[in-house]
Amino acid sequence: MVWKDVTIGFTIAGIIAVFVPSAFFQTLFIGSGQSGGNPGFFAVLENVLVGPIAAFFTFIGSMGNIPLAAVLYGNGVSFGGVMAFIFSDLVVFPVIRVNAKYYGWKMALYIVGLLLGSQAISPLLSKQRDRKLRINPQMKRATKLHPKEVKPSLQPQLLIQAAR
Repeated sequence: MVWKDVTIGFTIAGIIAVFVPSAFFQTLFIGSGQSGGNPGFFAVLENVLVGPIAAFFTFIGSMGNIPLAAVLYGNGVSFGGVMAFIFSDLVVFPVIRVNAKYYGWKMALYIVGLLLGSQAISPLLSKQRDRKLRINPQMKRATKLHPKEVKPSLQPQLLIQAAR
């Protein structure tokens, strides 16, 4: 069952990575794609608030969100925004509906509020801690290889490694 979520997640993440331009992510997530890779407090705050909203609309499943989070991080979204995106699996509509069934809508919305609040505060506190300790994660851009750059003698080895 998990392999379906992972397969769907990688497929959707691949489609988004190829067809959605970086300008879209830079518009949606303020401060993404900065050359320094160290967005300010308000940029991280906006990323943290937009991350759960993006996850709500792109809900694939717990395992499927991880490849999509990698696409977000690769497009320059702050570490805090990506963490809020990943942790927002618990505030998507199917989970809210299950909570409402067991606890009632009032308690379900209370749980959503607690989760969203903790998802907003935790990355901000982590960002400040990392800044004070000078241990900020460094942004590294993925590079695309042109098919002619891969030596023909390495292609079978790459396929074998990819199959493992």
